[in-house]
Amino acid sequence: MFHLASCHPALRRATSLAGYGLLALLLLAFPTHSFDLHHDFSSHAAFEYYAAHHFQFGTQVYQNVGPYGFVHYASTYSGYLHGQKTLLANACRLTLLLLIVWASRQLPRLILRFWWWASFFLVFPLTKAEPGILEQPLSYLVIYLASLYLLQDRRDKPFHLVSGALWFFLAFLALTKHTSFVLVLLVVGAVCLEALARGGVACRRGFESRRVARGNLLRPLLILTAFFSFLLLHWAMAGQRLANLPLFVRGIFAFTTGYNEAMMLHGGPLLTLASLLLIGVFLFRSIQGCLLRRRPVARLLLEFAFLCLVWKYGHVRADGEHVVSFLTTLFLLVPPWFFIGSEVKPSAAAPSLPGRAQVLERVAFPAVITLTLGLFLMGAAPESLDLSALKNCLVHNLHWLLSPGRQRAALEAQLRQAQEVAALPEVKRRVKNATIDLFGYLPGFVLLNGLNYWPRPMPISFAACNEFLQRANESFYRDGRTAPRYVLCQMGTIDERTVFQDDALALRALMDNYHPVLVEHDLLLLERNEPPLLARAERTFIGEFTVQFGDLGAFENPNRDLIWMEARIEHSFLGKLRSFCYQPPPCFLIRQFMGETNTVCSLYVTAMGSAGCLIDPSIENNRQLAALFQPDTDPPAFRRLKSFAFASPGHEQCFAPQITLRYYRVPRPPGSIPAIE
Repeated sequence: MFHLASCHPALRRATSLAGYGLLALLLLAFPTHSFDLHHDFSSHAAFEYYAAHHFQFGTQVYQNVGPYGFVHYASTYSGYLHGQKTLLANACRLTLLLLIVWASRQLPRLILRFWWWASFFLVFPLTKAEPGILEQPLSYLVIYLASLYLLQDRRDKPFHLVSGALWFFLAFLALTKHTSFVLVLLVVGAVCLEALARGGVACRRGFESRRVARGNLLRPLLILTAFFSFLLLHWAMAGQRLANLPLFVRGIFAFTTGYNEAMMLHGGPLLTLASLLLIGVFLFRSIQGCLLRRRPVARLLLEFAFLCLVWKYGHVRADGEHVVSFLTTLFLLVPPWFFIGSEVKPSAAAPSLPGRAQVLERVAFPAVITLTLGLFLMGAAPESLDLSALKNCLVHNLHWLLSPGRQRAALEAQLRQAQEVAALPEVKRRVKNATIDLFGYLPGFVLLNGLNYWPRPMPISFAACNEFLQRANESFYRDGRTAPRYVLCQMGTIDERTVFQDDALALRALMDNYHPVLVEHDLLLLERNEPPLLARAERTFIGEFTVQFGDLGAFENPNRDLIWMEARIEHSFLGKLRSFCYQPPPCFLIRQFMGETNTVCSLYVTAMGSAGCLIDPSIENNRQLAALFQPDTDPPAFRRLKSFAFASPGHEQCFAPQITLRYYRVPRPPGSIPAIE
């Protein structure tokens, strides 16, 4: 049988170099599309805008990214920091390539190396190379491979030099996305824990090992010092104030509160069950490696936390993109997860597996896992296998290397087309160079029109998913030092959520401190009132009531006032357990309006309930928002509430039986605006 190992050394080297070159070309990160009004793409452009204008994270911006977040979305062209973005993104991909080369040499069989390298080329047809769909899996992979390198029990000079470079790289990666920040901190903790464990083992071995023990015990301090020094350096290089770093870290954990509930989408039960089984297989391999292969306990703990985070990312919002990202991550992780050791120290006393078990471990078991992952990748993708995606990616990257100017010119042409679609000439004529925010979730309207974008801390309305973020946004609009001159309103939401619940406190601040001046393309332009601004919301307490979860109760508002409602909805123990392990149970607001026979059902985010919202009248679009400023007592655009209930069909046991409601009467804003056509 022909084996590559029996080939001439020159042929082997040529084959290896060709493989390195192809993989490097495949992994290069160049933009594939310009941003437009699409929510994700315009958000990617906003991240680059923040970096270009040195917005301060932790005070001015609370997002799911850090100051280098724009690097994570290299496939989207925005034009603000194109050169810096391309350079940094490809530096990250080069680091990944070097780690792949190192990890490949740790695999015990040549067939495993070939299998792993082939998997990188296979994921492009499987995922059809959708824009940005591989960015998250490759981010997971580079962090995991870096952790395997850093967990080695080595003391040679090359290892220390490479380790220092990896800590520098990981500190940068931690400032790209919240998930990366958490994973990198887990890596820091795991490496420090393993160094302490090795120091304890060396101490017990006697006097000759005490020097080694002291080195291992000192190592965590050196690691922490180096990592946080690099983190501060990258933070400062991004134009961020050092004092804001703790606030940024606080914002990461504040952002997660309510995020799972606000963003969740349910996936198919079969795919969810299969994903759980795959997670179980990976976890079983981690436990087996720790018990039978002498892998560090720190690696087991790290891999457990890693699986939890990857699972939550893929199945809290179980749409096609997130599920495919989850499956792609596991698909690429199979060889290093199963076969790279990072043992505490090789030992002949280590227990060995029986011959059949070794065959099962080395060949059949991973092959079945990979095949299963491939099948589910194809099943989760919206269309059939696209064999041309791999060729297109290679050709695209080659064109960028050979003619970058031509490629950028093509993207600029796309950008001009998007600007024509989003053009708001009347708004531009009115706003000019004044500061402007967009109340909604499509910042592309402001960015594509070249306006002076001045966003509130959480600039996406549906992502202000807890009271902390809503209070920050409200304070932004109530402070004369931060409130923008204009706000462009694009009311709406996603996933059939309750519209008026999104960023409700900021909406109330707009009603108090702004007035309408213009309508264009169904967008409502508000201008800030003359100072002083109203620093606190005016409201009159009506009463506190207790209702039963699931009961439809009558709503009384005989004077047709503006009614603000705060709802305290708590999860039972089962609901909290489900929220921690999988998804929060869905809660729905069921409403019936005056003069209507049908009920309206929308998703209600309980984490936002304590912040409150304007429950009556129902404000769900720009027309109804404009009606608030009309001098009429009760404009026809209003829908008045007759009765409502909170319910969760099939999940009632996940909620506490009683709900506490607090009602307030709020004043109506003055002003007038022509009807929206």
